[in-house]
Amino acid sequence: MKNLRNLVFVKHENQDKQFLFEVPLDAQLYKGDKVFCNTRYGRSLGICETESFLVDDRVASYIIGAVGAYEPLKQILGYATESKNYVLTPFGVPF
Repeated sequence: MKNLRNLVFVKHENQDKQFLFEVPLDAQLYKGDKVFCNTRYGRSLGICETESFLVDDRVASYIIGAVGAYEPLKQILGYATESKNYVLTPFGVPF
């Protein structure tokens, strides 16, 4: 049986180039989703340029070669969700 891989193209802020990432098989991403990606420079915020798509190993290797990516592909770590947190302001500090 062929191994399936879940892939997605992501664009990082202030960059024109799209990058190919691997997604866990049980996750479905959609164009416009904000995600955290593992990159060679550390964790980075990105926006999905495509929906995630399932392909077998053979097709994945063709796509990887065609876009100039290299194995192993970096992983999508999860969704990026915006949250508002409280920040400590010490007493005696003017607002």
